Amino acid sequence: MSAGQFNTIDPNKKEPQNLVNTDYRTYNFDVIDGVTYEYDVTQPSKYDRNGNLVNADASRVRNLKYNGVAVADNQEFMVVTNNYRAS
Repeated sequence: MSAGQFNTIDPNKKEPQNLVNTDYRTYNFDVIDGVTYEYDVTQPSKYDRNGNLVNADASRVRNLKYNGVAVADNQEFMVVTNNYRAS
């Protein structure tokens, strides 16, 4: 969801493009301690600003690592959160 904070950028356009999606609620930009990653903003967002799936095959996250080590597809993590974020 946090990748939705950014607009899709067309690298072939010469004119300036807004990177930040101002319709996105910035309090929904989450981070997880120990995790690093990059966003490929040339790719479309998977979800809209309300959390609805709009591009099922989209994936902006690149180079996902935990404590500097690449995350495997089958790796599991325990995430602790508050009741607001969980719902």
